Amino acid sequence: MPETVAMLFAADRNEHLFGPGGIAEHCKNGELAVSDRYIPSSLVYQGITCGEELPESLNKGFPGPELLLFLDIDPETANKRIKMRTNREIYEYLDFQIRVRQRYISLLPKLSAQGVIVRTIDASPPPEEVAAGIWNVIQKMPIFKG
Repeated sequence: MPETVAMLFAADRNEHLFGPGGIAEHCKNGELAVSDRYIPSSLVYQGITCGEELPESLNKGFPGPELLLFLDIDPETANKRIKMRTNREIYEYLDFQIRVRQRYISLLPKLSAQGVIVRTIDASPPPEEVAAGIWNVIQKMPIFKG
């Protein structure tokens, strides 16, 4: 049931943020915390499967990210890469990924308006180039200065 999945992701996020050794603890200690698939991914993925209201309400109490890196790739290209693997995740199908990309693209301006630094990285090059693009953005974060 999609609603249960949305609740499980939110429960996992709560533990990841506030549990022992979680993101909040690292941030309190002045450390860099990097997380993949944070609140925006729940708003996108669970927003598609069970509507916008439930994921928004489940995630409204969590702190937003300071920086969001959107790894943008054409869903057709991503699908070709996925097909090279032996198995797929539940959301890794072309029609779903087309919807995911559209929802991210519509969500990013809203997040930017809320003060989130949004940077888009072209994820179509080889992994080494994508990693270099990610590092180019991350190394400019205030935590690396001084």
